[in-house]
Amino acid sequence: MIHPNPFTGKIVFELSYSGTALGDLVLYDIAGKQVTVIKAESTSGLHHFALSGKQKLSSGIYFYSLKAADKTFKGKVIKLQ
Repeated sequence: MIHPNPFTGKIVFELSYSGTALGDLVLYDIAGKQVTVIKAESTSGLHHFALSGKQKLSSGIYFYSLKAADKTFKGKVIKLQ
């Protein structure tokens, strides 16, 4: 689950998985350039990956890849000013 989308300040990616796993959230701009990476290691359950103002993202369309354990989710988010 991703909320809110579109977003203005903070966006949260939620993922639930079992077992201990390394998790990566990678964000790309419209040109395919990697903008930010958030890494996390955690145990089973619901996990949150959050992007906030410290990434200083411009308005536009971004693509994400969220990986944890054996799951990969890809999609698009929109940043508004």
